[in-house]
Amino acid sequence: MGLPTDLAKRKGLVVGYRVVGALRFLPGVPKAALTAGKIKASKGTAVLPVKNTGNTIDAVTGSVSVKSALGTKNQTVQAVKILPGNTINIPLGTKLSKGSATAKVTLNQRGKRALQLTKKFTVK
Repeated sequence: MGLPTDLAKRKGLVVGYRVVGALRFLPGVPKAALTAGKIKASKGTAVLPVKNTGNTIDAVTGSVSVKSALGTKNQTVQAVKILPGNTINIPLGTKLSKGSATAKVTLNQRGKRALQLTKKFTVK
C-alpha cells in the first residue's frame, strides 16, 4: 500500500493506493517490427529467437516450413503476444533428423507481414 512519507504531519483525509495490475498504454503511432536471431538446434529440436523491436503488443502469428532429409514439415505459429523489447523462441520443429535443414518463416503482426526469412541450420 502506498502512503505519503509525511503521513503523520498531514491533516484531514490521507489517501493511500495499491497497484493491483499492470497498466499498458497504447502507443500514439503503433510500429510493428520483429527481428530474428540465430536458429538454435540441438537433439532434434530447433527454435528461432524472435524479438519485438516495435512498440505494440499485438499478437504475432505466421507459418513455418522446415525442409530436411526427411522431407518438408509445415506448421502454423499460434498467436502469441511479445512485449516490446522481449524475445521469445518460435518452435521450428521436433524430431528433426541430424544434418542440414532449411527453415522458411513468415510472421505477421497487426495483419501485415512483419518478418519473412529463409535460414539454413544444422541439427546435431
